[in-house]
Formats: sequence, C-alpha cells, structure tokens
Amino acid sequence: MNLYIDASLSGISGDMLLALLIGLGGDETLLKDLSHDVSKLLGSEQEIIIRDVERKGIIAKNVGIKIKKDVKIDKNKFEYVINSLDLKDEIRIRAKKIFETILNAERKIHGHENLHEIASVDTIIDIIGFLLLLDDLKIENVFCSIIETGKGKIKTSHGYIFIPAPITLEILKTYKIPFKSEIEGYELATPTGVAIIANVSKFENIGEIVAENVSYAAGSYDLEEVPNIARGILFTKKFKKEYISIIETNLDDVSGEIIGYLFEKLYKEGALDFHVIQCLGKKSRPCFILRVITNPSNEDRICNILFKETGTLGIRIFKCEKRAILDREIKEIEIFGEKVRIKISRDFHGNVINVKPEYSDMKNISEKYNIPLKDLYNIILKRI
Repeated sequence: MNLYIDASLSGISGDMLLALLIGLGGDETLLKDLSHDVSKLLGSEQEIIIRDVERKGIIAKNVGIKIKKDVKIDKNKFEYVINSLDLKDEIRIRAKKIFETILNAERKIHGHENLHEIASVDTIIDIIGFLLLLDDLKIENVFCSIIETGKGKIKTSHGYIFIPAPITLEILKTYKIPFKSEIEGYELATPTGVAIIANVSKFENIGEIVAENVSYAAGSYDLEEVPNIARGILFTKKFKKEYISIIETNLDDVSGEIIGYLFEKLYKEGALDFHVIQCLGKKSRPCFILRVITNPSNEDRICNILFKETGTLGIRIFKCEKRAILDREIKEIEIFGEKVRIKISRDFHGNVINVKPEYSDMKNISEKYNIPLKDLYNIILKRI
C-alpha cells in the first residue's frame, strides 16, 4: 500500500503523523504499549490520549502525549531504548537514522548534540510509534507534498528565533525538502515531524491514483486562517501515463534498404518505436505505411528525417493523449566478464512484470564466445 501525506495546508509534526496513521486504521494499542515499555526503560510517566477534535468544521484525529514525569533524552538514552525494545531490524535502523538526522542538525546549528526543546520522551514515542504504525498498515511507499512551515518568530530556550526554527530549516535544506512559509505567527513544521518525513518520504509527482482510505490529523491549536490539519491518503496507483505523437506516411516507391536504414536513424534521433505495415495503395499498388511513435517535442525532427530520407510529400501526425507504461529500471550484470543491460519492468505495486536482457549486448557476447543466443538468454536469466 502507498501513503500520501498532504502537509501543504498547515504543516506537520510528530503527533500529527501518529494521528494520520491511527486515522487510517493503525492499531492504537501499539502506541500505548510503546509508551508503557518506554516508561519501564527510562522511568518516565506519560499518557497517550487519542480523540477526535474539530478544526474549522473538519473532524480530525488528535494524538496527545501527556507528560507526567519527563526524562531528558540524548543519543545514549535513545539507543538504549531502541536496542532494548523488541523491534524489527528495519524499524530499528530507520529509527536510528531519524534520530541521527535531528542530532546532525543540532551539531550544525549549535555545535553540540544537546536536544533542547525536543529532548523529551515524546520524541522517542513519535519516531518509533510512527514506524510501528507504518509497518502495521503494511505501507511500503510514502510520498509527501510541499510542507507549510509557518513564519514569524517563536520563543524558545534560546530566546526568540525565526520560523522555521533553525533545526527544522537545516533538515529541510539537507534533504532538499520543498517547503513554503505563508501562515504568520505559528511553528507549523516541527523538527521531529520533518526528520521523520525526511527519512521515509519521496517528494515526487504521484500521478493518477485511486484513494482507498483518507484520514485527517489535527494539530494542537486552532489557526485563524485555515484548519490546523494534515491529510493522509492510502492509495493504489494507476499505470503511469505519458503523452506521445504518432507520425505516419504512405510510401509506394521506397526500397527495403532505405526502410531498414530508417530504423537505425530514427531510433538514434529519439523515436520510441517504429514499424512498417504492408498494404495496397492507390491504383492497387503495393505500398508501406511507416509509423513512428515519439515524444511530442520530437515531432519536427522525425518529420524532417522522413521528408529527407523517403521523399514523401505528406506526413500525418496524430496526438495521442496518453499511453500507459510500466515503471522501468536498467540493471547491469556481468556474464563472461562482459556487461549486459537488463530492463526490469514493474507495475504500480512495485511487482516485477517483465525482465528482458538487452538484445545488442547478448548479440555481441553470443558472437564473441560462439554461444547460441537462446542458451545465453537462459544463462542470463538464471543470474538475475
């Protein structure tokens, strides 16, 4: 399953991330059990409060961590908790990376690792709790919108500082996270929330999706301008689609050699695909339909080649609104010391649909080592 976090309206924080996943069906007992275990390990006392609240007419989930007896945390205490809890290795590794993100920002801004405002036990619960709920919901891919940070000034242990806070801004900068600052007078993106997002999310266009479930998470206070909420969407992806042009012309006086040459030339000039259809033309003469598929930006270049190489007097161009395509990646392997490119195609769930070795690479190896192409193909598939 995939998750899209919309933090563009009024930012994101650690407790809002917990609320999003609880609202999407995450098991809230995981948070309460985590709080209990952390208390036993550190001697702290806190209560997890989960409720529905209203923000500007929208009902949203709110997660509060009420601290009754706090314990100031540092790197050693965090690692002690992480290593003592019964966690999956992946969760343990990701939690350490998130915490290290915060520490690195502290070192850069303050020259040390003292955690000031976020040196509270709720930081541990935010980080580990989010990863536990993510695993509980079986979410494999997380995407995030641009983040609203707020603007103005906020009072801290260092006195008044700018919004976004220096630690938050350092994380945003380090991880190239897109953000905006439109709402005056509030810190809407917290260091913990941004550190979590930085380590689990992709910031890219998710394309067309089908929403399976939606939740709203509420921040701790009301804003004047907009509801203080973030939105989470569980979704499945549709196939990726792209715009293409189909270019074709009829030829009744061109030799097979020229058509064969066109194959090579058009592919070098950016044609996505090219094929020839035999047919009967005017006066019942045999002819060919040459059809080229290309990106719209490449239309003029392809047309120019067809005019020059074939002598055709007219070319038809069809605007194809969309074509569905699979996600693709190229992987290289070595066979007999030679590199072979492998094209791997996946569906929108990330499942492998097709694995295909590059023909030209196989052809070169087949000829060099005198191995039948079909045998080489089977050898390569066993190595992938």
